[in-house]
Amino acid sequence: MSKTKVNEIPQEAFNWYDEYAHGGMDRRAFMAKLGTLVAVGYSLTVLTSALLPNLSSG
Repeated sequence: MSKTKVNEIPQEAFNWYDEYAHGGMDRRAFMAKLGTLVAVGYSLTVLTSALLPNLSSG
């Protein structure tokens, strides 16, 4: 399985994450926007793992 590199993720996803992380958007709206990228061929798992921190590790 090939891994998606960070530079392959659209800039919009990073912008949406920034807005979400700083309280400008709730999680539901953030995930809905990411869902629009899934429609054009991105994996939601890849997007969320690249954008959201892994709080369970450590």
